[in-house]
Amino acid sequence: MRTLVLGKLGVSGHEGTVKEALSRFDKHVSGETALDADLRSPVYSTAVKHGSQQYFDKVMKVCMAYPL
Repeated sequence: MRTLVLGKLGVSGHEGTVKEALSRFDKHVSGETALDADLRSPVYSTAVKHGSQQYFDKVMKVCMAYPL
């Protein structure tokens, strides 16, 4: 349920959710903190939708690094 709610809030542009998602994404990519598996989808989708081209490129790099 948490994943669904955060995903909807983030993609729809809820300011607090977007800010937190981008912050968590930055910390995750830098290796500062791990991102819970259930939060990856809403954080990544929010970063792609509301972040800059730099966020999109980072999400693509992270996704391409892991084989399916």
